[in-house]
Amino acid sequence: MGGTRDREGGQALLGAAVGLFAALVLVAVAVHVAALLVTRARASTAADHAALAAATALAGPGATDPTTAASQVTSALDARLVSCDCATVPVQVTVELDVPSPLGRLPDAITTVRATGHAGLVTSPGPRGS
Repeated sequence: MGGTRDREGGQALLGAAVGLFAALVLVAVAVHVAALLVTRARASTAADHAALAAATALAGPGATDPTTAASQVTSALDARLVSCDCATVPVQVTVELDVPSPLGRLPDAITTVRATGHAGLVTSPGPRGS
């Protein structure tokens, strides 16, 4: 009589352990997805800011190289400049950011986010009524 009861208790413990492990995996995946979404937003912001800096440097009378301006902005935002098509307006800048992962080392396709930003110049039509 006691043997059946022990077996049922062992099965319940095993089921609880499997359920707890599955819950932990789901939480880790949810945290990674949240980190991915936040990093994607940060990459998009970095790309847009870098493109604006490059377009401003391209149009301005200063001695700043557009690619250097984009690189400085991406570095300040903890991103990496992947490419900068900064020769003409509109400017296109691509940046890359790493996703912090609670799951340890994952393939680069899962842990790296790329974003592209575009910027151009708007010319003023002049005073109204002219």
